[in-house]
Amino acid sequence: LISITTTGSQEIGSTYTLQCIVTSVNTPTIIWKNSTDIISNTSVGIEVGDLVNDGDAWSVILTFSPLRQSHGGEYVCIAYMNFDESDITNETITVDVIIPQLQISIDEGPSISVFLGESHTLECQVIPP
Repeated sequence: LISITTTGSQEIGSTYTLQCIVTSVNTPTIIWKNSTDIISNTSVGIEVGDLVNDGDAWSVILTFSPLRQSHGGEYVCIAYMNFDESDITNETITVDVIIPQLQISIDEGPSISVFLGESHTLECQVIPP
């Protein structure tokens, strides 16, 4: 039996975790994969935890910190027994990264006149939520 639990917010910049839990008496091999690659600790902003035993279950946590837009997509937890690689089970989850709407504020400054051929810079400030 394999399942995935989540913790945290899927909002960009937050910490978000996926925990793959495998119920087994024997020690499984658990790996995380995205759409193209097996995920390792060399992936930017992603940490793969150690295999942890909690009685009759084993787990590996995948932590995104900080969560980035590029982290969105499908993730697959794959588990198999070391002595029988033909007995593979997997579970898929989709990470939908939430990008908050930004408020843009433009202060009304003094009126200016710009003539054809001249340049002028307008400044604006983005206020994070």
